[in-house]
Amino acid sequence: MLSVLLMEADDAVAHIVRFYAPRASSLLDITYGKGTLVRALKNIEITGIDLAPLPIAGHCVVTSDFRGDDCPLGTWDVGLYDPPYLYGRTSEVLYQRSDEDWKKQHTNAFTPSDFEELAVSASMVLGKRCPLAVVKVMNSRLKGLYVDNASIVSTAFLNNGWMLRDQIVYARLGVGVFRNTKTAQVAHGFYLIFSKKEVPAQ
Repeated sequence: MLSVLLMEADDAVAHIVRFYAPRASSLLDITYGKGTLVRALKNIEITGIDLAPLPIAGHCVVTSDFRGDDCPLGTWDVGLYDPPYLYGRTSEVLYQRSDEDWKKQHTNAFTPSDFEELAVSASMVLGKRCPLAVVKVMNSRLKGLYVDNASIVSTAFLNNGWMLRDQIVYARLGVGVFRNTKTAQVAHGFYLIFSKKEVPAQ
């Protein structure tokens, strides 16, 4: 049985953080972008990392690759990861419009192997800094073949000391399931909730 969220992403993240970490006072978003996913969070200190961020006032944002040496050190109550999931496509092809900010902040001409390497890096970076991680991920297609990005992320996190605590389906509002002529897989994605494994008592 799975829960399904019918709400915008920023509201969904706020609900998820309040539910899984009700006493959280800090969050590290390693794929910050415009801060869209964290803008509805109140009374939580937000630290973001992005190659080309457009920060929201009051957020501490570092211009960096989260895999780099200048990734901030410290600990946060919650980590957030929203990986790029498009393979070899541009925002114009996806949305039929030009979005200069989107293009600056998203690298999408890559392969499932690159996606896996990013997921492994994210699991390690967050594993050193946060006891709880929230991953927003959509599955995708490459040359017509289905790519199970959610499973790739899960495997990366599980192999690096995390437990999968929960999986929630989200439905993208305003996107009809059968409007795409080739696949019905364009209208939903997943929030994967990971927590660090407990170290057994000696």
